[in-house]
Amino acid sequence: MVRAQLAQIERDGLKLGRVIPGLFHRNGKRIPYETLLNNWKPATRAAGYARKLMYDFRRTAATRMDSTPGISISVAMSLLGHKNDIMFRRYSQKHGDRLVEAAAHLAKRSKELWGAGR
Repeated sequence: MVRAQLAQIERDGLKLGRVIPGLFHRNGKRIPYETLLNNWKPATRAAGYARKLMYDFRRTAATRMDSTPGISISVAMSLLGHKNDIMFRRYSQKHGDRLVEAAAHLAKRSKELWGAGR
């Protein structure tokens, strides 16, 4: 769906003679937030994600972009519409499994350095 929409944006941009910054738009203009919100619940129900919030997906995207090599914070912020890195960091979650993995690595390393008895 996203690929088809990107192709449509390119066609619409050529027709309108300008760059269209949003993934979804009306005549090259941003869709009002209220319109998105009013259509969100029926769309998530139809997709089988009735309890998901728009921000759940934004948070997932921020977390994935933050941990993907080659995607800079400024590019991720631009894609997600964050005005500053503080908001981006707020959305980007640190996964619990990463913390567990880091703790296990530190425990293993400390045993190697100081022995099992410490």
